[in-house]
Amino acid sequence: MPAAAGAGRVPRIAAQARKLIAPERITTILNGEPLTPRLPLETFSATLPTEVASADGLRRRAQRETVIRLYAVLVGETATLYEMGIPVVETGDRWHYDIGQKVPLTLDRENVPPAFLRQVRVAVFNRMHAQLAAEDVNSEWAETAIASPDCAAEAVASYVNQRFGEKRVSFDPSDPEANKLAVSKSYTVVHGGMMSAGAWQNAKSASAILPAGQVTPSAKVWTGEDNPDAAVFRDWIPESKWTDGMREVAAFAQLMAEKVLSRTITVKFCSTPHHLGGASYGPDGVLHFNKFRLGADWFEQGITADVVRLLIHEFGHDASSDHLSSEYHEALCRIGAKLYALARRGEI
Repeated sequence: MPAAAGAGRVPRIAAQARKLIAPERITTILNGEPLTPRLPLETFSATLPTEVASADGLRRRAQRETVIRLYAVLVGETATLYEMGIPVVETGDRWHYDIGQKVPLTLDRENVPPAFLRQVRVAVFNRMHAQLAAEDVNSEWAETAIASPDCAAEAVASYVNQRFGEKRVSFDPSDPEANKLAVSKSYTVVHGGMMSAGAWQNAKSASAILPAGQVTPSAKVWTGEDNPDAAVFRDWIPESKWTDGMREVAAFAQLMAEKVLSRTITVKFCSTPHHLGGASYGPDGVLHFNKFRLGADWFEQGITADVVRLLIHEFGHDASSDHLSSEYHEALCRIGAKLYALARRGEI
């Protein structure tokens, strides 16, 4: 080998040697200068694949508990996976990983198996999730860990907290209005394509992201049939027990529906805490009044502005169940205009 070529390799060899992480309490000297000692940021145990010598002298794969030490990545360095202080392969992750036992290599001995690196990343993620930074959540190492079935529930929660904030819901196709309500209340609505399938599975298993329909549900038409409490069926008020005021409101509601919706509706009364609203109406043409919420006096004051306002609100749902949709808004305007015209002509 020419002397010049050999001389050119010396600096490169020295640069690689300076990447060594010297054992604690042992001074390692290179070219007369001691390597700068490095203290680990975190030390913990994990079970990882390794290679051990069997009785026949051949190397065998085995799972063994070992120590993982994490070191800060200094300026000018690239995060690297180490084997007992010796650099093996660069990872580009958040920290240097020093594995305290033999690290398995690929056949070409140029890298570690992807499955091994994935296990290391998951072990680190489960240990260090509380220290995730904003730049970590979109990194390869964190996305690998969050998608693993071995990712801990508390680590999943830390990840979604850092990425989406504490006010978050998943998009709920079964309740379109709930998604809009979530946005109006400053929630982040997380859509399917924003995380991998494995990450979604972990988030659901850990209840880390709930559907919008569970967090900011829209008002639903109440029928009582879906409530498992048998007592709810006793909350219906039979027509034989309607007061004069209830009959007047029911008759006006049916007349108004005939005039503005061009349809015949059924009116029912209940008195129940199970239904949060004062009334509900659905496309099946059934209007429910809840005496428990509205109060008995509400029906006995005749056809007041409050009665008309509530009916306009409910009959808007003949066009859409979504309070925040343009269809619902247009329906309210259309109903109000028709009522005005009918009142001008004395037809209602």
